[in-house]
Amino acid sequence: MKQCIALILLFICSENQHFLTGKYQINIESEQVNCELNISPDSTYEIQLCFQETEDMVYCAVLSYGHYSYTNEQLVLHDDYYNFDWNIFIRDKTLIKVDQGYAFLDGKRIVDYQNENVRILPPSEIYQNAIKSAINRFKAQQDNPQLIPGQYEDQNQRYLLKIENDGSYLLFLKDMLLSKGSWNRQNNDLIFNDDDLNHNFTMAIGNRTLLSMGIPGEFGGTMFENINTKNIPKNKTNIPLKKLRGGCSRIKNR
Repeated sequence: MKQCIALILLFICSENQHFLTGKYQINIESEQVNCELNISPDSTYEIQLCFQETEDMVYCAVLSYGHYSYTNEQLVLHDDYYNFDWNIFIRDKTLIKVDQGYAFLDGKRIVDYQNENVRILPPSEIYQNAIKSAINRFKAQQDNPQLIPGQYEDQNQRYLLKIENDGSYLLFLKDMLLSKGSWNRQNNDLIFNDDDLNHNFTMAIGNRTLLSMGIPGEFGGTMFENINTKNIPKNKTNIPLKKLRGGCSRIKNR
């Protein structure tokens, strides 16, 4: 009898959860970037920001991934990597709009849905260990580097980071403002305090460079260069970090 009840409850839970699974589009009002919410039957999710990088290729940065729970009125997304929660309103078993999360998503509506079977793949342990090793090697090469406020970008010119003298910052992916807030330096780490999230992002400070230790849409290992001083020769002892690929940020065919 107990086994019967357990099977019935499992069936009801699976049926209730089934209405959530699939691919969603969030209207972020960007001319360059699309925002996709993918929900899997195994209670995992991911949010991607995708844009046309070349004529034949689309680049997708994973903004968030983790696990979800829900009530009749709200879908709660818990980010496993950065450890914060999103909220999305539900009405009549339909996702309506984002209620809490990154500022550029707050209040944005769900505008499209595709009933597809979605599988979420988090960054592998091998990839994460490679990122940590690369960051440790980079930090070991630095000897009290100078932090130069200004504009920084990655070599693919996907991200733009503006660091102001007044202690504020702005982080863009193409034309999307991903994060804004204040920064402070702790030894050779640059800490970014997002105005809207209960979480900090960190970069390692180098010689006119910054190495990501995890920022929105990127899980570490991306080098940023100060574009205001780009043509000035660097200290030859500052060995550039080899670009790491893999994990959740990926290129996919159109």
